[in-house]
Amino acid sequence: MVPPPVDDEYLDHVVVGPRDTTPRHVVLVDPDPDWPRQYAEHEARIRAALGPAVRRVEHIGSTSVPGCGPSRGSTSS
Repeated sequence: MVPPPVDDEYLDHVVVGPRDTTPRHVVLVDPDPDWPRQYAEHEARIRAALGPAVRRVEHIGSTSVPGCGPSRGSTSS
């Protein structure tokens, strides 16, 4: 089964609340040795906000790999 296209009509249907449609641009930068510390801060904030409901927080994507530059986006799950 082919998933539906992710376009404005689809997003308007699945996103709850107002959607920010401000144009953005992506800037790719060299790896930063401070990224692990920054992620640890974000993880702590996520855990503090969600409390015991959080089972696991993982940093995924190219910025989670030491020495690997960023891709078009980074994610936490």
